[in-house]
Amino acid sequence: MATSTHYGAETSNTTFAGRTNHGLQQGHISGQQTIYFYAPGSAASSLPRPPPSPSAIIPFRRDRDFVERKVLNDVWQRACQPAARIGLVGLGGVGKSQLAIEYAYRVQEADPKTWVF
Repeated sequence: MATSTHYGAETSNTTFAGRTNHGLQQGHISGQQTIYFYAPGSAASSLPRPPPSPSAIIPFRRDRDFVERKVLNDVWQRACQPAARIGLVGLGGVGKSQLAIEYAYRVQEADPKTWVF
């Protein structure tokens, strides 16, 4: 196993191919990154891998002019129930996306150990 740690902003392009999948992944990472490399057949590959740290990937900026709405509290309460799923429906332009983005940022702030993507 090899470990690599990077600090600062980094833009990356990764291509991958295998028997069952292939593709291109692009992204911009701002902050610390620790990457573990496991070579097949090495002694380290038989060791259990550490669980990944929770990650928050919100591909949209937070709206500084977000208008607080009662429905966001309703979504928060319903989403806290086990195995909850929430759907935002309505006419175009009423703010469904902004509600979802604000909710994602609030979840990340409330519990940094929660995966947000």
